[in-house]
Amino acid sequence: MEKSKRKFRGILPIISSMVCVCLMMSSCGSNRNDQQTKIDQYNEDGYLGLSNSNPNLRTSPTHYTYNEDTKVIRMTLAGIRGVRGSTIFLSAPNAYVRVRVSRGLSVQESREIEEKAIAALSYNLPRYKVFIRIVPISTRG
Repeated sequence: MEKSKRKFRGILPIISSMVCVCLMMSSCGSNRNDQQTKIDQYNEDGYLGLSNSNPNLRTSPTHYTYNEDTKVIRMTLAGIRGVRGSTIFLSAPNAYVRVRVSRGLSVQESREIEEKAIAALSYNLPRYKVFIRIVPISTRG
């Protein structure tokens, strides 16, 4: 009986190590029925993805300042016929623009200018909700 115990004691470490190896190998395998996780990768921007992962950094092409946005608004309004000037107040996400037009314009013409201004500014600056107020001014002086 002692001989059988010795054989069993000699085989036990071998069997346990084989079971451990089998368990480790089975845990390393992949289950093809599982959903594969998607790895998010950043574009090659030359900054190791910093401009995409941190949009408010100055390295990002989407980083804008209020001064730049004001310039874009002024240039956009300059292309609309009938606009004589503007006053701009930006408070993200809103852009409040007072558009000055000639006093002699009809209500319909003023509304057309307002609609054109809203459409153009919403297109050029989609991050803002645009509010337009039309103010007639005197053409004298």
